[in-house]
Amino acid sequence: MQRLLRNGSLRSADLVAAYKAQIDKHDGYLHAMLSWPSLASLIDTAKVLDRERKKGNCVFHCMGFRSFSR
Repeated sequence: MQRLLRNGSLRSADLVAAYKAQIDKHDGYLHAMLSWPSLASLIDTAKVLDRERKKGNCVFHCMGFRSFSR
């Protein structure tokens, strides 16, 4: 995935939209999400991170989009 993000074949905005679609698909019975920012807000943030990646200014957001909470 990192290779695809680096070479531009995959954009963070596309990845966020795909993840959000999967969450929407399954959360009806999982009830895992308490609150969720708007998709537009998430995509705007992802676009900013894509621009930063292109400039070579990526730190943690270039590691992937995983979040684990306990």
